[in-house]
Amino acid sequence: MTDQSKLNKLQDSKLWEDCVASGSKWWDGKSKPRNIWEELNQNIWNQRLEGKDAIGFEYWCDVFMDNGPGTWHIDKDEVAFEQSDKLITPIMGAMYYGFNHTSSSSSDNNRIIGGGHLHLINADFRDNPLEFDVVRKDEIVEISPDFNRVVIFNSSKWHRVTRVTGGKRYAFVSNVNSHVPEVFAKKQG
Repeated sequence: MTDQSKLNKLQDSKLWEDCVASGSKWWDGKSKPRNIWEELNQNIWNQRLEGKDAIGFEYWCDVFMDNGPGTWHIDKDEVAFEQSDKLITPIMGAMYYGFNHTSSSSSDNNRIIGGGHLHLINADFRDNPLEFDVVRKDEIVEISPDFNRVVIFNSSKWHRVTRVTGGKRYAFVSNVNSHVPEVFAKKQG
């Protein structure tokens, strides 16, 4: 992101905490963005082919603290999977680190001392839809949560966030969808 005013706005930890508290959201990608998070979706996906085919974007924010590693998972329509074992995954996912954890203006409680890395592995749900195969640990790719970094990845592949060993790790997450997830379809209908 090159818009300094947006980057400055994203340094407000309350903005991130509010995003986390409001849960997962849906934006159709055609209407005018209603908030900074939908503007980020637009910035991330507008020039990418995956964004052109989208029905919309599911997005949320995560704040990870020193509470153990995240679990291995694939992104999917949780309601459809719970109700009918139907496995519907996004076209592609993105993680954006818009909070500067190493800035001198960040409070000590928001600094990352270590951890909070994104782990990816090239194993999808067809290999094992319900449980991560620990035998494949040697194939893990680790990506650090560097400020202003966007990671575009296939979120239907296994991924997780490693344990944060101090402070908080803020991230914006967005999935490009070719369908409206059930949780949002019910709200729209």
